[in-house]
Amino acid sequence: MKKLLILGILGFVNVGFAANRENIEILLSHKDQETILELNKSTVRCLVGDYGASSLKISVPQLRFLTVFRHTTRGEVQPCINAGPCFADRPSKKVRSPEDVIDDSRPTEIVSISVDLFENLYIDHEKKSCVRTLVEKVFSKVRGMDFKHVDSGSLGQTSYDACLKLKEAAAK
Repeated sequence: MKKLLILGILGFVNVGFAANRENIEILLSHKDQETILELNKSTVRCLVGDYGASSLKISVPQLRFLTVFRHTTRGEVQPCINAGPCFADRPSKKVRSPEDVIDDSRPTEIVSISVDLFENLYIDHEKKSCVRTLVEKVFSKVRGMDFKHVDSGSLGQTSYDACLKLKEAAAK
């Protein structure tokens, strides 16, 4: 794992969020993949899901083969990407709707999907503790709009000393 970690690191960001705490973000892998999306009323929808408000979402079944995490929202079977707020009445042009994406004359679109997998180290120097998390970020541009999805999972607590060694390896 250490060898993979060192070889897979393309960069890291060290952002302090308190005097005795820091968050280290280590890029473990990056991949870009072209895929064909079906864009119709069953794959492009406004859904509340896990977002708390209605969001424009595209189902992307191919994500099952490109990602570590499922990237599904509550009540859905297919993985998805999300463009942000979506309302049926469209009070302004900034609000997105399925009609912005669906074009009956072009039912499919070839898009590039980027997938970045990060390991985050949350280090508390005062308490000498460390929590590790995997975070996966998916991004694509579909018909001029940015779509993304983030999923994560805890790797649990790690010894403080082991965390400092991971941080040191990431810096090399």
